[in-house]
Amino acid sequence: LLDHPRLLVLGAPFDQVFVMKLYRVSAQDYEDMVLLWPHCTFASPAQAAARFYEAYPHAPEDPGLVHLIADIARISASGAL
Repeated sequence: LLDHPRLLVLGAPFDQVFVMKLYRVSAQDYEDMVLLWPHCTFASPAQAAARFYEAYPHAPEDPGLVHLIADIARISASGAL
């Protein structure tokens, strides 16, 4: 995140933060995911959902997950929050 001569600041990649917030998905997390989406490298909402299930294999299957992520991407692209 920052590399200064006497300070190195590290952080989790945006994709990982998005997936972690997707697991919790509170109202604040939803807003954060809308802001994070443009910085993520997912090729599609389906790929983001696949990464979610890779990270959380114990999570129950959610048939609406891809639609939720698609809504996040759509709202992010529209700039409306």
